[in-house]
Amino acid sequence: MTVTHSAETFPAIEIEQEGLAKAELAANDISVLSAVVMRALQAHATTLAGARAVAVVSVSYDMTGEEVSGGEVALSSEIDRQTRSLLFMHAYAKQGERVIIKATAIFRLS
Repeated sequence: MTVTHSAETFPAIEIEQEGLAKAELAANDISVLSAVVMRALQAHATTLAGARAVAVVSVSYDMTGEEVSGGEVALSSEIDRQTRSLLFMHAYAKQGERVIIKATAIFRLS
């Protein structure tokens, strides 16, 4: 089976404030939601890095088993820890009060 995603498939992320964003999903696709969560984490990490470059070192997703439906998804991200060269973060994607995905990521700052 071949699945192709075009740039139009991935919804835009609307940043509300640092660490808070939202996106509108067209369908119940967990892979698209995973990509949206990663983009929100990267946006937050880039803001925190200032003039430094940001590179993904590691990312892990935990699915909660909740059904994903189309519609608005709230995205929140936070810093767990920061060193001189690494940024440890986590993020949640929610629909209403239901957590759909938790992601943890490590970014290299240079």
